[in-house]
Amino acid sequence: GSELPNRGRYAFRLRIDHTHRNAGAILVGVCDSGGTFARVFSPATGCLHCINLGQDPSSSGAQAPTQTLSDAQGRPCTLQGQADGSVIEVIVDVKLGTLAFRIDGGPVLPGYIGLPKKDALRPCVGMHHPMDQVTMLCKGLPKAQGAKLREQRRKQQQHIEQQVNMRLSARGSTSSVRV
Repeated sequence: GSELPNRGRYAFRLRIDHTHRNAGAILVGVCDSGGTFARVFSPATGCLHCINLGQDPSSSGAQAPTQTLSDAQGRPCTLQGQADGSVIEVIVDVKLGTLAFRIDGGPVLPGYIGLPKKDALRPCVGMHHPMDQVTMLCKGLPKAQGAKLREQRRKQQQHIEQQVNMRLSARGSTSSVRV
């Protein structure tokens, strides 16, 4: 993804559209712009992982989980078997160097402390199966990206309306369509 702001506090959200067996076996978080490290959350297990992306390509680069996100009762925050349709919010505080997560609008779950403050960060999603799919949600993207996506959708909508209206007028219809 594009670089995220390098100061302040911000968040981005994504929806898990589909994961193999609804298991949530994906990784969601941030990586540095150079592609050498990632700090991610696994919805399938509730575990946080530090991944060294600069390792030998034959190695997965994953380290043992550093901790498990837990709810107020101490239960692991896992989406195993119920991941599809869930929304994960990734919250980054550049000044404090922290990374937190929120699942389906629930409470903020503290994640990492000590993100490198000098490195530019990017959204990071790792998917394990060919049919896994997520959607970045515009609300929560940096304003420039959200505006760009909205403008692209508006243009696509206008194009569809023009095509349909041209076909209707070619048939001699006086009605028009608005999508």
